[in-house]
Amino acid sequence: MDFKNRLLFGLAETQLSKNKKFKNYHKGESCYIFGNGVSLKSMNFKKFDDKISMGCNSLFLHTDFHQLNCLYYQMPATFFYKYRKFYGKLQRNYLADLYQEKMRKYPEVNYFTSLSNFPVMRGRNIHYVHHFGKKEWNVNDCEMDGAFSFMMGATYAMLGAAIYMGFAKAILVGCDYTFSPTLGLHFFEKGRGSIGGESPEAYRVLLNELQKQMEIETIVPAGMKSDVLNFIEYEKLTNTPEHYLENTKIVDRKDLQLLSKLGFYEVL
Repeated sequence: MDFKNRLLFGLAETQLSKNKKFKNYHKGESCYIFGNGVSLKSMNFKKFDDKISMGCNSLFLHTDFHQLNCLYYQMPATFFYKYRKFYGKLQRNYLADLYQEKMRKYPEVNYFTSLSNFPVMRGRNIHYVHHFGKKEWNVNDCEMDGAFSFMMGATYAMLGAAIYMGFAKAILVGCDYTFSPTLGLHFFEKGRGSIGGESPEAYRVLLNELQKQMEIETIVPAGMKSDVLNFIEYEKLTNTPEHYLENTKIVDRKDLQLLSKLGFYEVL
């Protein structure tokens, strides 16, 4: 750790030390890890209340989010400033207001976000993580009370947190880039999504390595598979047929209208 990061760690150590209570807190348990993929449109959230869930990013926009036993939530990006770069363009950050509204709605959830959000986002249930220069993920730098290298995206952050918390198995839900072929689109966007290619190489490398730390499985739609993880079809897991609902049925219209202002999601 260089001088700048040692200094930053010293300043942040009091905040980061609050994460120590999560170390191996769920040792040996199983959890669901929820992405934001379009496959969630066909899944009944009530079927996932038997285990602890970990969510990320926009999952709490789903009107059935409250059906999950979601105790942990990862938002590793700099979400909460009034202006933010989206895909290289600086614009009004409508997500900040929307996300803070949802966070207030679900105060029982432990939220984890980048230390860079500390100046603008505080709360009893808000926790901070930082890489301290360890920007490339590494299982040896997976300390949420120290250098947490799993900050390249929400999936990295959730998997890193699951390892830190001691989970023995993670079941991925709505992580559509683990499918073969992949599915494109988020659950809050309009449409059924597009068929893509193989899982991105970066995720294949990540998942292959992390399976040495814990068992990882992914839930796929009927007729699909994964060539990077063990998989099970949603219907076989839940004994419930898939039932597709368009985004207007699972996300409040006012939330969709706010998302539409960002300009790069087709939601209405």
